Amino acid sequence: MKIKSRLLNLGFGNKAFIFSLDMIMAIIIVMSILIVSTFYITKASDETVSKLQTIRIGSDVLAVLDYKGVLDTLSVEDIEVELNRILPINHHIRIKVSCNARDPIIVETTDIFPKERFIGTGKRVFVTNTGRSCIADFTIWLK
Repeated sequence: MKIKSRLLNLGFGNKAFIFSLDMIMAIIIVMSILIVSTFYITKASDETVSKLQTIRIGSDVLAVLDYKGVLDTLSVEDIEVELNRILPINHHIRIKVSCNARDPIIVETTDIFPKERFIGTGKRVFVTNTGRSCIADFTIWLK
């Protein structure tokens, strides 16, 4: 009897309860952090893919214009015609071609820039047939 009464008076029950409560709180905090971080990672990856796709489209448009030699002409009309032919229907783009010792050429599908929407940008460096080094900047966005 004396041994049982001594064990009951040691107070292990209180320590075990507090330890269990600490473990439950730690599990709740860890699970909350995991849920919130998973939510933000999935949300960020969805936006990044569509933004990256938009920038790649702009880069591909400039690459096609350069490959076909349309940028070499430095003609607004030629660039507009080819641009309207190859640009996807759900995008707008603005291209600015700057060559050394020459005024920049600007070609755009619309002059209205969106507000509160993603606008992707990029550059392509090329050399014309006459030996001029030029930089073509693009700005692209969804309609």
